[in-house]
Amino acid sequence: MVNENNLMSRVRVAVEWTFGKISGLYKFISFFKGQQLQKSTIAKQYTIACLLANCNTCLYGSQHNLSRSFDIEPPSLEDYLSQ
Repeated sequence: MVNENNLMSRVRVAVEWTFGKISGLYKFISFFKGQQLQKSTIAKQYTIACLLANCNTCLYGSQHNLSRSFDIEPPSLEDYLSQ
């Protein structure tokens, strides 16, 4: 169990960095008081924020060197958007 936790911790940290990047780029996503269930389109807003954050990563790379951690480079913006 300890080994499995160690293996997953790297991925968990990467996911937390991604959430942090999205909330850092798009502050309205973290504004909970303005996000009321069935009165806002938070799911659509978050989906678009993820898409734009991914575009940002394609253009400028990862702020936490995720590419190096997982030994993979982000695709070009054209490749990403054509999929």
